[in-house]
This record gives sequence, C-alpha cells and structure tokens, in this order.
Amino acid sequence: MKSILLVTGAATLASAASVTFVSQDNLGRTVNFTRNPGIATPGPVHVPAGGRVRVEFQHNWEGNGFAVVDGRPVKPGMLMEVSFNQGGGITYFDVSAIVDPNDHDGVHLMYPAGSGTPNSGGVIFPCDNAYYQPDDRQTKATYEQDLIVTLHTNRGPGR
Repeated sequence: MKSILLVTGAATLASAASVTFVSQDNLGRTVNFTRNPGIATPGPVHVPAGGRVRVEFQHNWEGNGFAVVDGRPVKPGMLMEVSFNQGGGITYFDVSAIVDPNDHDGVHLMYPAGSGTPNSGGVIFPCDNAYYQPDDRQTKATYEQDLIVTLHTNRGPGR
C-alpha cells in the first residue's frame, strides 16, 4: 500500500506546473497574476532583488503575470503569458508587450527551465521575439511544465 501512495505522490509532483521568477538586477518586484475564468490563481508574489521565487500552478492553469518594481503603482505592463498542459500535454507561452510596450523594468525572457529553448521576449526591448500586435506569431510551445521568467531593467541583467 505504501508503494502505491508513493507512486501516486510522485505522479502528482511530476504533473505540477511552475514558473521560476529570476531577478537579475538590484530591484525587488511583485509579480501579479490574472487568469482565465474558473481557474484558481496564486496571489501576488514578491521576488527580492537578485532572488529566485518558484510559483506552482494547477495542472492546466492559463493566464498571465506582470512584474511591478517595489514602490511603483500596480499596473499591468510587459506580460508573461502561459497555458500549461494543453492538448497533448503541450505548454504554450510568450512575452507580450500588447498592454504596455513601454514597460522595460519587469518581465524580459521566458523559456523552459530544462532545455532553455525556445524562448520568448528579449534582454532589451523592443525586440523581435515578443508580442506587439494581436496577430503577431510569437507563441512558443514545449512539453516541459517548468518555465523560467527573467526580471530586470532594459539596461540588461545585473544593472
């Protein structure tokens, strides 16, 4: 009986989806999430300057998040968008500038944690690897369920 519970527990952990937010500069930020209706979502998460914070999501979570530098007003900016475990177990993701293409102090790159590729977004904005118009074809896909999102200013990591 114990082995069945252990296997079941391992399967549950393996199917969890996550995003690790990595601060690459000396600014703390709060990541705020919005989601598609009917899906539970985490509350705001603080990422300290130079820190890493892993956020777990339910298996099929769909939504987005935006980062706000400590002390600044909370308003959506550059978005990380994700749809975990869609048809065939594929996770779709992208960095979107549609809401505020002038937000250069938050979300920058998004990519699978294991392979590092494909990626969406850029180190410096504007870039040619993010959504700027509703018909842009920038959505990326992976079978991985753990993603990385980098946070920094438009001056680049470490500045």
